[in-house]
Amino acid sequence: MQRPVRVAAALALLLVGAAGCRQDAASAPPLCPGCNVVLITVDTLRADHLGAYGYVRNTSPRIDALARESVLFEHAVVAWPKTVPGLGSVLTGSYGHTIRMMYATFDPLREESTTVTEMLKEGGYATGGFTTNGNLLIKQGWSQGFDEYVELWKTPGRGKPDNVAESARKFVAARQGDKFFLWLHYIDPHGPYIAGEREFRFRFLNDAHYDKIFYDKDRKRILPIDKTPPYTWRTFGINGIPGTIVDGDKTEVAYYIAEYDAEIAYTDKYIGAVVDDLKARGLWDKTVVIFVADHGEALGGHDWYFDHGRFAYDDVSRVPLLVYVPGLAPRVVRPPVSSNDITPTILELVGMASRWPMDGASLVPVMTGKQDRVADYVFNEAGYNRDYERTVRDGKWKLIYVPSAEARSVMQGSLFELYDLETDPLETVNRAAERPDVVERLKTVLFRWMSESMPPLDGFELSDGTCKIYTADFDFRDVAVEGSRFYARVRSSPRDDDYCFTLPVPDPQARIVIELLEGSALARPFTASDQKWDDPKLTAPCVGDPWGCLKANGATVDHLPFEVRLGDLTDRVEPTHASLRGQGNDKTFCFHTGQFNKRQEKSEVGYVVEVMGVVERGAPGGYPQLDEATRKNLEELGYVHP
Repeated sequence: MQRPVRVAAALALLLVGAAGCRQDAASAPPLCPGCNVVLITVDTLRADHLGAYGYVRNTSPRIDALARESVLFEHAVVAWPKTVPGLGSVLTGSYGHTIRMMYATFDPLREESTTVTEMLKEGGYATGGFTTNGNLLIKQGWSQGFDEYVELWKTPGRGKPDNVAESARKFVAARQGDKFFLWLHYIDPHGPYIAGEREFRFRFLNDAHYDKIFYDKDRKRILPIDKTPPYTWRTFGINGIPGTIVDGDKTEVAYYIAEYDAEIAYTDKYIGAVVDDLKARGLWDKTVVIFVADHGEALGGHDWYFDHGRFAYDDVSRVPLLVYVPGLAPRVVRPPVSSNDITPTILELVGMASRWPMDGASLVPVMTGKQDRVADYVFNEAGYNRDYERTVRDGKWKLIYVPSAEARSVMQGSLFELYDLETDPLETVNRAAERPDVVERLKTVLFRWMSESMPPLDGFELSDGTCKIYTADFDFRDVAVEGSRFYARVRSSPRDDDYCFTLPVPDPQARIVIELLEGSALARPFTASDQKWDDPKLTAPCVGDPWGCLKANGATVDHLPFEVRLGDLTDRVEPTHASLRGQGNDKTFCFHTGQFNKRQEKSEVGYVVEVMGVVERGAPGGYPQLDEATRKNLEELGYVHP
């Protein structure tokens, strides 16, 4: 699929390379031209629970054997420690904010995001994907580029590791003589931690390490069961065993860690089966194998239990990464690398050039020993808040930026957290106060990367002609745009006001998708730290709170995401609600405030409704009736295809 060429975006991606100080080696002949490629991804797998990374339990004999033949990356970091944005970065070589896959698991792999699968297919590869995570849906775009893509989890019992290995065997057997790209995703050891075969269940219970593997400073052994629904994250997994993980009435932390390890051993067996099959078919010396996890798992560090995605700590951000290349000597690479680097590495190994800029860089120079590292700094992102966390590391030091007050309340309480990964790999002591020099150096690097890598402001402009990027990291804005995303804070006032967004050309087929919505009475002025997009109300907006609702064409927006065509919007407004309305020109849409605080809360500021969403491009085939100058302009912006 041809990714639209967006000039500003391309420049931004080039600048990202400058911010990360990527070190590019001179081009050299490919190490494995035309080789098969097998990408093995494992869900929820910590690097430090594998023998190859020094773990005390024998969880991974087959993975360890693969590591002895591979280049092992000691400090591989996922772009975002959640399945969808994490694997999105693996397949595209780009950060979640670049490909618009962020926060949780609901974002699709969009058609405009070119994947390694598509590039290899164009290079003559047969392509197959077999996945066991219910978020990697065909309808969400994950099958793009694949000749065969099977959602194994949809058939009862088929989401197990043995079925992944068997699917791989059949795919390879049917393509003897053809070069192929094969992606296998194993769901285990994702919770609940229940190994699917008896020989692994309870394998590590009450072993010599049972009551010794703890990650919290207080060595908590017994925890309460947390029945908070998933994704109302204020307490989920904090100092409690999440209800989605709990096994009967078990409350011992050691029990769940042991069963997590048992699931690793279970999956390890069937990763070994894939390797055995490739060797038995004589394909081992013709196949590149990449082994990586989508993210890790919190097992008690920072009082966070059996969860992932919420924080940027290395419990979930650091993952195993092995790259096997026929004929290449095994080695260990210690400087940090990113999951963004996997796609460019695959392409260079087999002798293919990328036709689209990526945030990552090929790891081949460090795999061959020509360079010590591919970047001076490695970045990643995490969190469920709109004001999500960002990190930068240089190998020794790691800086976490926490702009959300909500996140700080369950982390260390600091805007910046600094850790010495060489002496404190579990990130137990925040050294920001004692090393302000390091904080300032890394903050400068991180903020430069953030400002250079955010989506370009080339899609929308405010109706008053101004155009301001919105990030909570800097100045707060009432209304703002960031790429195709919009944000509005609609507040009751003595007069009616409109907060409007204008499309670059008329397009009644454009769709407005409201993704986040919250209403709240305030007792003090509104600030950036008040953003709380994780409120449970977001899953069922307006329930029990009719005065905080948003209405469109007179009807309540009572589900999210809410989608409406711009051409279908009327100019109807409701005096007792915030209203989404059109302006009659198929070009501008507005959030109308109205005097909707009818409950007369004792509030100095009034009632506030916050809205965030995205404007999707119109009907297939581009914009109607465009003159040549307008079409060329839109092609440069990436809105229509040449």
